[in-house]
Amino acid sequence: MRDVDVKAPGLLDKPGAREALAWTADVAHARGWRYQVWTSPDLVVLGNVRTLAAARRPRLFDPIDVTHAVRLCGDGARFADLELLLAQGRTGASPRLLLFRALWSGELRCDMSTPLAPETWLEPAA
Repeated sequence: MRDVDVKAPGLLDKPGAREALAWTADVAHARGWRYQVWTSPDLVVLGNVRTLAAARRPRLFDPIDVTHAVRLCGDGARFADLELLLAQGRTGASPRLLLFRALWSGELRCDMSTPLAPETWLEPAA
């Protein structure tokens, strides 16, 4: 079992916050639970995750199309270049959504700390 407190970074410095978290940690540990404090995520990463979530449902994508998108990436390519290559092919899904799906599923990767853009560098995860 894991107990998680989620706090905005600014709230950690408020009077009594650290004591309250320490009390919760003691209670959790006494019960044999793991305890963690999470702070707010980076807003750019969160925005990217929200964007990629449009492609989270695997049943909406033909796995062959996703595999094709990953193969087109080779050792790495810009998002816009891959999107253009996919648009020239005959896939049933939007090229952008195929790339989103490959990123969401972990078959492609990119630097999530910068906003997704045409210049974003994509590469195979393996």
